[in-house]
Order: sequence, then structure tokens, then C-alpha cells
Amino acid sequence: MKKVVIYGDLWILSNIFQKFSTWSQKTFGLTNFWWTRFFATIAFVAFTIQFYLVFDVTAYAWIIFSRILIWLLLLAFVLGINDTCLELDKKYANGYSYVNERVKALFLHRIMWSIAHVWNFSLDLMRTLTTGNLHEAWLFDITLGLIPVCLYFISCTPLPPGQSKVSKWIKGVKNKMQQVFSPEPSLAPSRC
Repeated sequence: MKKVVIYGDLWILSNIFQKFSTWSQKTFGLTNFWWTRFFATIAFVAFTIQFYLVFDVTAYAWIIFSRILIWLLLLAFVLGINDTCLELDKKYANGYSYVNERVKALFLHRIMWSIAHVWNFSLDLMRTLTTGNLHEAWLFDITLGLIPVCLYFISCTPLPPGQSKVSKWIKGVKNKMQQVFSPEPSLAPSRC
């Protein structure tokens, strides 16, 4: 069973996230670290909105304390992953060419958060189907779903620095625009 889980995790990492990360970097110049920071920010914003919607001042103190603690832990996760991504992005920009060592280190975290997301999503789906209305808990499910996405993206290995297709295209358009709109040099009459 363990080998199946490891193989499945590596298949998802290499065939989905690594391929998307490579395509994104070749096309737009956005590395896997950019995507990690992007999805971590979305997860934090979704959880903050969820926190605001369900916050009740009249609730028990331990409920308020636990919700604030979870919000602070998620904030620490987002800030920590942001710093890690910026540090790794600088390393790769300076020529660090090793395969990302976070593939093995984050294996259990990716599996744990993926299981938590599937469990929470199935509970939310059952509650929505039985009650017939959508609850605010779907924002928490977005947060739980995006944390493993962040962990998969940070485990990818970026390409060496280079110019993306979009930046080459913009540079070509800029050069053509300069050729079109630049004044032609006027020929000065020569003295005989």
C-alpha cells in the first residue's frame, strides 16, 4: 500500500504539477515558486473570509481562541512559505541546478493535507446534498484544497532562468513598433 501511495504522489507531482510549472515558466516566465505563493495567498484570503463570516462574539471562549489560533497558524504558514519561495527563487536564479530536495521531505505533508481535503470536501458535499443549501464551509474547503497544491508546487524543480515566449513576443512587438514609428533618417544633400 505504501508503494502505491508513493507512486501516486510522484505521478501527480511529475505529470501534473511539474508539467504545468514547466509550461508556465516557458510561456509566461512564472516559476513554481510564484504559483506556490499565489495559491497560498488565495488559501489565506479564503480562510480569512470564512473566519469573518462565522466569527461569533457570543461563542464560547475556547471556540474563539481556537479559531484565532488556526487563523494565526495559517498566517504563519503563508508567511513562511512566502519566505521559502523567495529564497529558493533567488537560489535558482543564481544557478542552483539541483533537483528540488523538497520532493521527499514534503511527501507526508502532501498526503496528509490531501486526505484532509478529500474528507472535508465529502462531508461538505453530504451536508449540502442533505440540507439543500450551500454553507460557508466551502471557503474552508478551498483553503484545505489549496494547501496541498502549494506543497506540490514548491516540490517542483524550476527551469534555468531564461526568456519566456511572452517576453520574447513583447520584445519583438516593441522592436517592430520602434521600426514603424521611428523617423526615417533624412538624407542631407552632399556638397560638390
